[in-house]
Amino acid sequence: MTAAAGITVGAWHRRRVPVEAGRYRWLHVPVFALSVPFSLTLASVTLWGLLASSF
Repeated sequence: MTAAAGITVGAWHRRRVPVEAGRYRWLHVPVFALSVPFSLTLASVTLWGLLASSF
């Protein structure tokens, strides 16, 4: 029941969410360029933590 309510509210608000037509389109490239190393670092730290805890 809670999941159905969440999906309904999400579908209702989805039409109002701005997507690619943002005000500052030039920000897409630097934000993507920063998110890739951040994601790789986070994945590496997570994997390192999982491997270190198994020994």
